[in-house]
Amino acid sequence: MLHQISWKILLLFLLATSSLYYLCILALYYRRDILGRSGPGRPFVSEAGQQYGRPDDFNDLHLIPGLLSQVHELVEEIRQLLQQASAGIPAKMELLGSLQSLLRNYPLIMGSSLRQEVGSHVAAELMRYCSISLSEEEQINLWKS
Repeated sequence: MLHQISWKILLLFLLATSSLYYLCILALYYRRDILGRSGPGRPFVSEAGQQYGRPDDFNDLHLIPGLLSQVHELVEEIRQLLQQASAGIPAKMELLGSLQSLLRNYPLIMGSSLRQEVGSHVAAELMRYCSISLSEEEQINLWKS
């Protein structure tokens, strides 16, 4: 019986079975990545349970040159503005006006998918440095001229 099996048939059989084995292993370990971690429109939730935006929200960020460096500059300017404001007694409306004029200098961010995240960051920094809370509506109004 072993004389009827050639080396070619044996190698093809081993190749087919090992390919099937590794395909099953890949499917088991990477099924979330293959099927997508979340459906369309649903937020992406990390392993730790932290929720980010929809998976397609951030796909365009690498296409806009200079966007991430502008976000970094803006975050630093916001921090400096709020640190200076926290030295005195800051008025909420004056701070919002200053923040609006600062945000106007960054039209790339205004038109990107990072707009909501930057607004949330501004609200968190306002609470941290000045103990001023912002509502959702006020965060949206920051971007209006």
